[in-house]
Amino acid sequence: MTSRIVLGLLTLITLVLSSCRPEKRSTDSARVSVPAYLSTPTERRDYIISHYWKRGLSPQATKGEVDGLVLDFCGFLSGASTATIRPALVRSLEQCPDEQLSLLLASYRSILANPKSHLRDEDSYKIILHWLIRTTRLDPSLRAEAQQEYVRIETQQRGTQH
Repeated sequence: MTSRIVLGLLTLITLVLSSCRPEKRSTDSARVSVPAYLSTPTERRDYIISHYWKRGLSPQATKGEVDGLVLDFCGFLSGASTATIRPALVRSLEQCPDEQLSLLLASYRSILANPKSHLRDEDSYKIILHWLIRTTRLDPSLRAEAQQEYVRIETQQRGTQH
């Protein structure tokens, strides 16, 4: 009888301990499942940035959906290198359906260029402006506006560095 109790307790303890063992799972963002083998926060962040826009935007995406995706994406940019950020931003713009491009650009502007935004990042916004200046998808007057804004930001940044 005692051996049954001991055996039962050992079985119970084994089950409890094995169920409490941490499970190796992926960390998820809204759009990217990060492999569990990426162990440091920097590796995970860079992976999310690099893979975030692989699926692109749906031509039927609403303004709220676009704003939510851009807000989520921009939340990962802090501390990342330009070498990681640039290709992801450019991919998001190049893969964006024409119907959604104005929504995507407005979202980026409101988050990355707005002085009141807690995610403001003029260096990332300059990457977007640089793409706008060179794209043939926009009217030349919009490209000229992007050029003026790029020069204004550059001038302001140089002025604050002195």
